[in-house]
Amino acid sequence: MPDETDPVAAAAGRWLAVGRDVLVRGDVGSGKSHLLDRLGETLARRVGYRVILLRARRQTMAYGPLLTHPSYPTGERPADERGLARWLEHELQGRRNVLLLDDLDRFDPETLAVVWTVLQAGSTHAVSTLTDAPLGAIGPLAADLIAERAPARLRTRALGLSATAGLLTTVLGGPATAGLVASLSTRSAGNPRVTIALADAARFAGAITSVHGVWTKAGSLDSAPTDAVAHALLARLPPAEVRALTTLARSGPVDTAEAGRLVHPELLDSLAARGRVVGHVLGDGRDLMAVSPPALAQALRGHGPDPTHPTDHDEEPAMVAVRPVHGWDQLVTESDEDDEYWRWSAELAGLVNGRQAVAEAQLLSVWQLAPTARHACALLAVLMRRVAPDEIAAVIAGTAPDATDTPRDLALLRALTARWEMWRAGQPGRARAGAVRAGSDPARGLRTALLAAVQAGASDQELSTAGTIAQPVLPGWDQLIRAGTLLDAGRADLALELCETLDLPDGGPGLGHYLDGVHGIALLMLGRVPEAEQLARQRLDRAVTELDGTGIRVHACVLAEVLMSARQLDPAWRALSTALRLGPAGPIENTFYRRALALGTVLRARAGDTTLARALLVDLESTPAAYHPVLHSVRVLADAALDDAAGLGTVGEELWRHGRRYAREGLALPALLCWLAQPGPLPADHLRQVQTLAARVRLPLLDPLVRLHEALATGDPVLVADRLAQARHLASQGLTRSATALLVDGSDQAASAPDADAAPPVGAGDDTGSGGAGTPAGSGTLLGAPLTEREREIAQCVRDGLSNRDIAREFSLSPRTVENHVSRVLRKLGFRSRRDLASHLGS
Repeated sequence: MPDETDPVAAAAGRWLAVGRDVLVRGDVGSGKSHLLDRLGETLARRVGYRVILLRARRQTMAYGPLLTHPSYPTGERPADERGLARWLEHELQGRRNVLLLDDLDRFDPETLAVVWTVLQAGSTHAVSTLTDAPLGAIGPLAADLIAERAPARLRTRALGLSATAGLLTTVLGGPATAGLVASLSTRSAGNPRVTIALADAARFAGAITSVHGVWTKAGSLDSAPTDAVAHALLARLPPAEVRALTTLARSGPVDTAEAGRLVHPELLDSLAARGRVVGHVLGDGRDLMAVSPPALAQALRGHGPDPTHPTDHDEEPAMVAVRPVHGWDQLVTESDEDDEYWRWSAELAGLVNGRQAVAEAQLLSVWQLAPTARHACALLAVLMRRVAPDEIAAVIAGTAPDATDTPRDLALLRALTARWEMWRAGQPGRARAGAVRAGSDPARGLRTALLAAVQAGASDQELSTAGTIAQPVLPGWDQLIRAGTLLDAGRADLALELCETLDLPDGGPGLGHYLDGVHGIALLMLGRVPEAEQLARQRLDRAVTELDGTGIRVHACVLAEVLMSARQLDPAWRALSTALRLGPAGPIENTFYRRALALGTVLRARAGDTTLARALLVDLESTPAAYHPVLHSVRVLADAALDDAAGLGTVGEELWRHGRRYAREGLALPALLCWLAQPGPLPADHLRQVQTLAARVRLPLLDPLVRLHEALATGDPVLVADRLAQARHLASQGLTRSATALLVDGSDQAASAPDADAAPPVGAGDDTGSGGAGTPAGSGTLLGAPLTEREREIAQCVRDGLSNRDIAREFSLSPRTVENHVSRVLRKLGFRSRRDLASHLGS
């Protein structure tokens, strides 16, 4: 199968194997030419294949792609189609011939006639690339070729965060922070050529800089020139379409009716087909439209016709295709060869940020005309979603309350100002003044008192009244803090009860989303995983529909945590990356941003993507944390995941040390997450502390991990096998390795097993499962049964890299018998492949 590392190239190879031509479509600069290069190199290495690559680089000259091909004889120029067809047929004399046609829509008619003649011979198949455009715009001969050959259709992939991080490392000569990766990924909508152009422009403008070898923002990316983006995406567009895009870019995201008033409907249809205009269905049924990628809108802004004057046409607004919101959850949880999810999430982030920019501009105008507390609060509620220190400081300093402001307006302004001061105090390079932390955080006393009451064994009734906030700024704000603190203290049952009874009729910025986020994690920790997933999906669906950035950041993070508990790691990363694409968070969204960075670090470290994992950890370390968040991010799990990926042997010690500190502070949930992520077996005194703490709290989700550690301490393979079957979906890689080593060797070898990476806040292995929560991937009727002596011997051989034939020779068995033994070992241990087994045994 060609190029296993590229799913699109691999899919093209599979279509060729069944005798079908392939048409690869994609945006300008999306990597279509590179795809053909990789596919051609891979096919050429296969016995019997003959591959010819033709590029439409001199389409103005008849037969240009043929005459300029490197293998065409110098000095020979056949004057007719027949002679060139004979030459091309002579070049394609393998048993399996493939003709690669780059930019099919730009081939001259004469070359297309030769290609058609050769393909009609029947022994050659074609893989063609085509830039996104209406099919009617590609020319009659190319259209006839597509119609007659009926090729399979594939799309190039938009870059996800991991691929963008890798590309930036190559372009910049060093890794970039996760915030920079997310910002460039969103602005480029995952387009490689645009990403590179933006990186070059940012470096030219001094908007990014290298600090200790890591590229980070040094200023606003809006200051970077974007002419290169416009040149890359607009050079071949008709002038009328360029003018239409300019008008739409200056208007910002608008609904379809307004877009149809500003731009001719036929132009909108064409631009949508090219991917230069994208849409989104809002909750009220309106279609919101915007220029894509956002960097192109930035390049076009400030030029062209005045968008306030409608164009001269009477047609009804065009129904431009929009991405159906109701299908986003399938994109998250189902694999798609075209990887439509990455393209969709990039467009979504662009729309969210674009809509926020419009809202900021409108609210800023209102505040500038009347800088009252009410207008300041409305502006700050939007502005404080992102990192905008100068703008926030200017609004706070320039606000002048007047008689129209209510006591609530003034109280909210004080709360937002305090939140800003705490966030700013935690910025790198600033002294974290104790006065700021203690004096500006009115919730500090409530948290301290509540954690102390839990540790002292207070009754449920006492916990419901322990600690107060003298003057809650907003209805329910103090109860949100109470719910989050109870959850961190290990009382998920009381946190859930509070979330389900609390009504927030007039919540402040992000308050309702945060309450739902705590609600979902409380359900998860109580083992009610399906309910937690349903709640997270419902809330995220609503946030996506409304382009609500705060809601997306909170509920995508919660959904990722739930999916990780079900060992669906790839869907979990997809969900989490939706939130991370929104870019760095400001004071209002800091809690779930930090939690997402910690989860993301663990997920990428487990996937072997250490480049992006390190970038996420760098951002986590530099994100302000000068006030107590609603929920703890458990950053130590992220540190441990990367330490384990680097092969450090002190992960277990670090996890125990941090867990002990959390336990002293009353943070039972973070403490148990750290302790239970250790590889084990735990020393007797450590195990007793884990058992004591676990018995005092209400976190049923973690009970199988406690039982697995208890079994591992006994060294009993039968008991370990049973407990591992129950806990595999939650166990960290290190704990799984220790248990598996005991099962395979038939003795207590867990002490010598490699240290584990940290579990995410709900734990997960490294396989991507598709079953329901709590069902280990690869489970079967033998899962948890102990290995026989022969099976342990064969498992050890698999660990050492021996093939089935090698193992058969070693034990004088038939290859089929060995195959059956290996299959039974995998089923008993719950692994999907030999590679997974070898990985967990430390090979």
